Amino acid sequence: MRTSPRALPLLLALVATGACRQGEGGAPPADPATPAARSASGDSAAGDATGATDAPDTPGLASIARGPAEGPAVLLLHGARFRAATWDELGTLDLLAERGWRAVAVDLPGYGDSPARADLAPADQLAWLLDALDLVRPVVVAPSMSGRLALPHAARHPETLRALVAVAPVEVPRWAPALAELGADAPPALLVWGERDAVVPAAHARQLAEALSGSRVVTLPGAEHACYLPDPGPFHAALVEFLARVP
Repeated sequence: MRTSPRALPLLLALVATGACRQGEGGAPPADPATPAARSASGDSAAGDATGATDAPDTPGLASIARGPAEGPAVLLLHGARFRAATWDELGTLDLLAERGWRAVAVDLPGYGDSPARADLAPADQLAWLLDALDLVRPVVVAPSMSGRLALPHAARHPETLRALVAVAPVEVPRWAPALAELGADAPPALLVWGERDAVVPAAHARQLAEALSGSRVVTLPGAEHACYLPDPGPFHAALVEFLARVP
C-alpha cells in the first residue's frame, strides 16, 4: 500500500533538509528505500477507478506508473538523493492520474533499482528513456540533477516533448544558449524554484526563463532546493495549473 504523504511529514522534512545542505549532485543514498513498484520485476497491479497500474515490464529499468494508458504522458525524473518512489509517496502520481494523465516515475540509470548505463552520457539518457518506456511527447518533470538529462534533450529534440517542468535544474548556464536558439520551437516550460534554494541560484531561473520564450517562473515561498518537500501542496498546485494549459 502506498504511504500517504500526510503520514510522513517528519521523514520528508529531514530528507528535504539533507538535500538543501548537501545538494543533489552527489551519489545516491547508500541504503535507499524500497520503491512501491518495480517494472524490472515484471509485476503489475490491477487497475483502480483511475485506471492506475504499475509500469509495464521494462527489463533493466525500474519505474512506477499511474493513470490511463491512453492518457497524455507525464514523465517524472528525480534528483540524486531521490527516486521514482518519492513521487509515489508524495501523491504526485495519483494526483495526475485522477486528472487523466499517464504519470510515469522512473529510477534513472545508476539510481534506485535501475542499473547504470556506462554507454550512455547523461545528455543521451532521456532519449533512451522515452524509447524504453514507450512514451510519445510527454511532459517531462526534471528536478535538480535530472537537468543534465532534460535540458540537453530539450535543446536537441524539442519536438519530442509536450512541455518541460524544470525544478531548479542543474547545468542551466551550460544549456541556456542552445535553448535560446530554439525560439518559438522551444517546448512550453514551467520553471519552479524554492525561495530559499541554496543549491541552484535564483539567477539561473531568470537565465532559463530568458532562454525559453513564453516560459513561466514560479517561486515557492519558504521552500528550499527540493521545493516539493516537505509540503508538496504548493508544487502540486503549480504543476496542475500548468498542465491544464498545455496543448
